[in-house]
Amino acid sequence: MPPKALQDCGIPINRDVPIQPYDNPSVTTTLNHSNLFNAMIYPFTCTVVYGAIWYQGETNAGYNTDKYACSFSKMIQYWRQTWNERANDITDIYFPFVINNYEFNVRPRYKHDVGYRLSRSGLAVAYGQQVEFQDPIVQSVAYATDSRTVHIIYTGVSNIELRNPNGFEVCCQGSLCSKDNLWIPVTISNVCLL
Repeated sequence: MPPKALQDCGIPINRDVPIQPYDNPSVTTTLNHSNLFNAMIYPFTCTVVYGAIWYQGETNAGYNTDKYACSFSKMIQYWRQTWNERANDITDIYFPFVINNYEFNVRPRYKHDVGYRLSRSGLAVAYGQQVEFQDPIVQSVAYATDSRTVHIIYTGVSNIELRNPNGFEVCCQGSLCSKDNLWIPVTISNVCLL
């Protein structure tokens, strides 16, 4: 994260940490919030970029969660300034979701699918190529006294085959979905190809 973006959002650049004994070093999380920017992004500021694919990671998931919206938008703003505003016309941002990634965890084991989606989003969003890249999108949720229906649009594939109506699960908003007991088994009633 660019240091100025952190300052604008009220996030201290450095964290106070106890001094580690020389004879017992321990690997801890990054001590300076801008280490990755300084080491991995800044060296490329003299080159021309057309876009960026950003993987958020989770090491800092418990820190400054109330300032994420500020820090993410400021990061984009300062990246544009760092590249002398040559990137101001990059207005499109795409977040890949993995609701169909067979996982009960926010850390998907099958990273190939996420990477594939990201690479195709770059082709579609940045270069305007006509390729499918979109994640499954929950179109609507309907409640009735005896059932609940979730309509999902998934344009990423054209030949979904319903082999077994069982085995589909949902986790409700506000639940900690990494716990298996919070996933609710549901039945797929049909697949409608558009």
